[in-house]
Amino acid sequence: MDPYTIRIFLPDGRPTGIQLAEIMNWTGKALVAQRSELKNLADRPEIREMGVYFLIGKSTDGFDQDVIYVGEGKVWERLTQHDNNKDFWTRVICFVSKDKNLTKGHVQYLESLLVRKIQETGRAILENTQKTQPGYTCIDTLPESERADMNSFLRHIEMVLPVLGCNVLKPKPQTHSSSKTSGSDTQVTENEESPLFEIHRSGTCAFAKEVNGEFIVLKDSTARKQATPSWLSYAKFRDQLVEEGKLIDSDNPKFYRFTEDVVFNSPSAVANMVTASHVNGRVAWWVQGTKKTYDDWQAEQLAAAEQLADADAVQMPPYLGGM
Repeated sequence: MDPYTIRIFLPDGRPTGIQLAEIMNWTGKALVAQRSELKNLADRPEIREMGVYFLIGKSTDGFDQDVIYVGEGKVWERLTQHDNNKDFWTRVICFVSKDKNLTKGHVQYLESLLVRKIQETGRAILENTQKTQPGYTCIDTLPESERADMNSFLRHIEMVLPVLGCNVLKPKPQTHSSSKTSGSDTQVTENEESPLFEIHRSGTCAFAKEVNGEFIVLKDSTARKQATPSWLSYAKFRDQLVEEGKLIDSDNPKFYRFTEDVVFNSPSAVANMVTASHVNGRVAWWVQGTKKTYDDWQAEQLAAAEQLADADAVQMPPYLGGM
């Protein structure tokens, strides 16, 4: 991806107040506010325009997962309604057009695309219940040229959202895995940099990759069912994976099997999940076919980066002063 600049403006001078985010040569604008700041958001003229918005909160089941509602329409009118009838949200991110040229058809199209993308990434719990039912399809009644414009608008939304601390549209890392308990080869996409990691504890056989800072346990890895007495931290999350069909009974009744690649935020989180015990994932995961731990591998990466930085510093020409 090419580098780009996002300008974030704090109109009231408070880091915790309203934020406005823009990209050069983009007709859109993002407005961000805590729910407690709605009274100040009301003073912004842009908020009276047509747009799409995200109501953002956290789940209360102990997983700290984002809960998202995607909406469209005259933004301020909709927000005042949601302030009365939706309790879960604590923050809102709105997207409007600086040219005031978004129509009802435009924002309906954007909303349907956003809902579908959040469903695909699986990074949040969607509150759009009527639009998460089987058979829901993207609204595509716009002319071809206007769909192209809105697809471009959507790409800019995808660029801005992560900078504002919302990763719900971030694509799920892709690994083309064929991992088996015997540790067979795994083919992965070109942008992945980590080796294949494996863990063999308590009878489990699991494989994982680190992709763009996320640790991913691969399809067909196994996880122990019988937990140690003190293991509680990921028990609810494991139950959720079972309910979603991402963990199913394996051929061995003592273990579950992952039916797809599942993203975790750390190697320890995955190690705890697959062993059903308290494990330091930094030393439990080994580079496949070696005795090198994840911790060893990461130390090597840091050392290599430092050597490269030192080499670049030596090659820099000396500063010769002003003209």
